[in-house]
Amino acid sequence: GMHVGSVVSGIIGRTKFAFDIWGDTVNLASRMESTGVPGATQVTATVYELLKAREAFVLRGPVEVKGKGQITTYVSHAPLLAGPSDEPPDLSPRHFNVVEMLSAW
Repeated sequence: GMHVGSVVSGIIGRTKFAFDIWGDTVNLASRMESTGVPGATQVTATVYELLKAREAFVLRGPVEVKGKGQITTYVSHAPLLAGPSDEPPDLSPRHFNVVEMLSAW
């Protein structure tokens, strides 16, 4: 799952250090993953608006998200929503540099 926004980051530990991030953005991205469709990447409307010119999305609709209520979501690589086809859906991973993409806007 994906969401975009502000986060707080830090290093925790005294002898074994670990880097982590916290915040509402992280929590919402986690909820996008946990309520998502298998084989698809579920994103919030904010991510959809940023990436719609570069990625094909299908509106999934409102999803109940703990602590947030109904959130409009979209999915990419959604074989369950694509309809009947003789060709299997392309589920190959797409890798991109988020910082590079967002700096273009």
